[in-house]
Amino acid sequence: PGAMSVSAPLLCKTWALHRGSAAWLRWVLAWQAFSGIYGRYDHEHPHRPHPPKCKAFECKAFMRPVQKDEAEFKVWSLSYCPHKGLDLGSAAEFERRPRFLQAIRKCCFANYICVNTCGMSPQECYEKYWGCVEHQCSVTFTEKDEKQSCLYVGMWNDLDHITTDPANASAREAALSETNEKKLRAASCRAFSELQKRACECVPTDAWEGHLLERAESFLQKYNPDSIGTDGRLKNAAMWKSWRGEGPHVFFQTFY
Repeated sequence: PGAMSVSAPLLCKTWALHRGSAAWLRWVLAWQAFSGIYGRYDHEHPHRPHPPKCKAFECKAFMRPVQKDEAEFKVWSLSYCPHKGLDLGSAAEFERRPRFLQAIRKCCFANYICVNTCGMSPQECYEKYWGCVEHQCSVTFTEKDEKQSCLYVGMWNDLDHITTDPANASAREAALSETNEKKLRAASCRAFSELQKRACECVPTDAWEGHLLERAESFLQKYNPDSIGTDGRLKNAAMWKSWRGEGPHVFFQTFY
């Protein structure tokens, strides 16, 4: 999973060569960069797994997806990052994992908001998540090895590792460690598709914007009532004009 999708025996053998240092993580990052397993090497972000090529949710012809009303589907997220990653470093490094998980907790929260928001693409969720992780690891830790360990934990909680069952999010970690790259990617795309299917409703294209506004006003009525007038409509018409054309981003920004 993540950059650690190479088989467990090979990783253990690699760790045996580097035991007692942070060299194992640098080796894994270098292996990821040049092995081609994730596709093109990203010189600016060598720690990022290649984004999964999942299909965005689509409706039938002349229909467009819109966020379901909260009575039908309530957006959920995790208040924590569920996966610590493989125990391949020193004991001291593994004991520090909770600090890394805490540092990127807000990124995991945003990631699940993103995949539960109808119409968000896998690439958008991937970019938002990794931008958050890179920022958090950079501002929270000063030592290079700690930053790398933080990014490694980030790999274990990215789009490849999303779950459709928030009650059992942590239980999936053991299974992920035994999953090869192809199966992992297929499973993550199935999970993304399932979450989008739960969140989306298909409506006629010519009525789409009206449904979008209606859902936004319904949500704001409940969570930000000061923005809604006595008639149940947005007080600030300019706000909606600024949102027009934003589609799912209207809800992502509202939820997050």
